[in-house]
Amino acid sequence: ASEDRHPRFLGIDLIHAISSDDFAQAYELIDRGDMVTVIARDGGGQTPLHCAARLARPNLVQELLLKRADPNAKTNHLQNPATYTPLMLLAEASQRYMKQDCNVYLFLHCNIRRCKTGDSS
Repeated sequence: ASEDRHPRFLGIDLIHAISSDDFAQAYELIDRGDMVTVIARDGGGQTPLHCAARLARPNLVQELLLKRADPNAKTNHLQNPATYTPLMLLAEASQRYMKQDCNVYLFLHCNIRRCKTGDSS
C-alpha cells in the first residue's frame, strides 16, 4: 500500500503527480508526506518544488514552500552542467506560459512569510 512507502518514494510519486497534472494526488501526497517527501529528488535532481515551478503551478509552489521545500535547491543532472533553482524555473515558466499573475511574487512572499515565522529549514 502507498501508505507504507518510504517518504522519499512518496516524493517521487509527488513529482510524477505534479508532472501529470494530477492535482488531487499531489495535494494528498503533500498533506500526507513529511519533509523527506517534499525534498525528494528525481534522477535529474529536481524536487517537487522544481517541478511545480517549471510548470507554473503557483498553488502547488505555495503549498510546497509552506511545507518547508527548499527554495534554493539546485538541480544536479550529470549530463547537463547547468543548475537551476525553483525560482529560476518559475520565472522562465511565467514567461513561457504567459502567466504574469504574480507567480514570482507569490514565491518570494511565501519565503518571506516562512522566514518571519522562524522556519528557515
